[in-house]
Amino acid sequence: WLASTGRDRTIILWDIRKRQKVRVFEGHDGPVLALAFSPDGAWLVSGGKGGQIKRWDVVGGGEIDGLTSHRGQPVSALAVSPDGRWFASSSDSEQVRLWNAETGQPKQLLAESSGFSAVLAFSPDSQQVLAAGSRQAVQSWDLLSAEAGRELVRHGEEIHAMTLFSDQRTLATAGKDKVIRIWRADSK
Repeated sequence: WLASTGRDRTIILWDIRKRQKVRVFEGHDGPVLALAFSPDGAWLVSGGKGGQIKRWDVVGGGEIDGLTSHRGQPVSALAVSPDGRWFASSSDSEQVRLWNAETGQPKQLLAESSGFSAVLAFSPDSQQVLAAGSRQAVQSWDLLSAEAGRELVRHGEEIHAMTLFSDQRTLATAGKDKVIRIWRADSK
């Protein structure tokens, strides 16, 4: 699957093998700004301008649930854990929130003022949430210990993309400065 979205408040689901549109999901009050698939591709989570978060049944085609969070601020990023148990959202209100993917209920507010987070990711073992963006740093939260977010690395410019490699220690960031940096996440 491939999902696309824009300012028209819809999400278009595409079959990339057949190169054709499968369905259109409608229901956001404003533009859809962020999308993430579950690891098995069975559902999709979307975030919108008005703080709405919706989960969609990719196979059946309907809305699973609609959630509102982030004080009505635009949802800037979404990520789903590799084990499919959690998803995380961030917003312009500088919140990073963890959600239970099975129930759709919020589990934990990870950050209240970490700066605008444009990028979210989970570690390959689903035990950490990483957030990056305007603060020019990558913050990490350990989900087992509920440890407060700690700064892993500082890129030097606003971060636009990141990934944590399967070794759980190597991190790549790409920023506004048009530079990709490779880091050891366990040491600055």
